[in-house]
Amino acid sequence: GAMTVEGAPFLKDQHLPVFDCASPCGKIGKRSLSIQSHILMMAAAQPFISGAISKTINMPNEATVEDAKNAYMLSW
Repeated sequence: GAMTVEGAPFLKDQHLPVFDCASPCGKIGKRSLSIQSHILMMAAAQPFISGAISKTINMPNEATVEDAKNAYMLSW
C-alpha cells in the first residue's frame, strides 16, 4: 500500500487534515502537522493536566533558526 490516505478515492481534500501525522506518511505522503499545531495542541491539553507535559516537535529538514525561535516563543 501507499502507507498514506492521501490519494484515497473516497476522501475529499477538505477531510485530509484530520488524518495528519507528525511526519509525512509513506513514500508519497506530503501532509504533516505544522510546528504550531504541535504546540497549540499541548496548550489545549494543559488546563486538564495536574503535572508536567512535554512533546517532541517534529520540524522539517528545511526548518530555519527563525522557525525554532518562533516555536520557543509560541511555547512560552
